[in-house]
Amino acid sequence: MTITNNIAAGVYFAGFVAPGHNCGEAETQTNFRGNVAHSVEGSGGHIFPDPNISAHKSTCYAGSHFSAYKCTINSLATAYSSKEVQMTDMTFVDVQKGMAI
Repeated sequence: MTITNNIAAGVYFAGFVAPGHNCGEAETQTNFRGNVAHSVEGSGGHIFPDPNISAHKSTCYAGSHFSAYKCTINSLATAYSSKEVQMTDMTFVDVQKGMAI
């Protein structure tokens, strides 16, 4: 699945719920990129370890190229179990509680 260059606005819970990508692939990944969430009654996005990639839970998973603003809770939530979590190239503005990793 590929989710690129979309806007989610005026929704409840989360603008986007998407699997992460492999660590170190932020500049080349195209699974979830260029998306923006705003005016969300909840979190702008949830990026979780891809269940199809075993290394995500045991070693590392990443998210990148995402923006969110005017969210009532977090801009991004990544409260999932992994040894390492990398989030890069993200912009968050005017959110109540920032980012939850």
